[in-house]
Amino acid sequence: PEKTDTSSEAISLSAFTVSAENDKGWMTTQSAVGTRTAKNVMEIPAAVNIMNREMIMDLNATEASQVLKYAAPGVASNATYTDDVNIRGFRSGGAMRDGANRRSFKTNPMYDVERIEVLKGPSAMLLGSNDFLGGAVNFITRKPTEKLTGSVEVTLGQEGFVRGNANVAGPAYRDDEFTLLYRVTVGGAQGGTEKEIETIDQKFIGAGLLMYFGQDKRMSLRYNFYRFVDND
Repeated sequence: PEKTDTSSEAISLSAFTVSAENDKGWMTTQSAVGTRTAKNVMEIPAAVNIMNREMIMDLNATEASQVLKYAAPGVASNATYTDDVNIRGFRSGGAMRDGANRRSFKTNPMYDVERIEVLKGPSAMLLGSNDFLGGAVNFITRKPTEKLTGSVEVTLGQEGFVRGNANVAGPAYRDDEFTLLYRVTVGGAQGGTEKEIETIDQKFIGAGLLMYFGQDKRMSLRYNFYRFVDND
């Protein structure tokens, strides 16, 4: 019988560690939709679903319905291109934008949306509208930032579809008693669809100002503006 060589030394591999400690995925821990002030989701006595910027970008979502169907159980869209949804069996008829009720036959533009929050249950009536008996959908737009930041996004699709948006934010003025931050977003989309009679033609411009007063910045004022031309 053949002899087996057992004199070779064992090979020692360096240790390695696999950890997901810093990976939060699409998790967002705070919301303002339930109480008008930012609070931890665990402290809000209602069911809240949050679809943050990372999720919107990963899904490349251009309509709210494309996100809601993945992350908001109990929410069903009545039409693809509107914010008219059913929440827990009750029809909302519209949505909110930065906490303000906005009823429209068109969906909220997504070019400057940072995240989408869904508050379920009759506690949504505290938001100022009887339409939100079953819950409410709130679109949160991007905020001005303390540091200069910018981003450009471009999406190409079939039928000559092109969609893009650019965002820039940063400080405009700052001293010991007053700070002014800004945010500007421009975007648009053009092209065709699978149906020959349908075309896409959108133009968007939005802006935001955030003012802090005093050295401690306890008093603030935020102003948002947008113009959306939708000739789809």
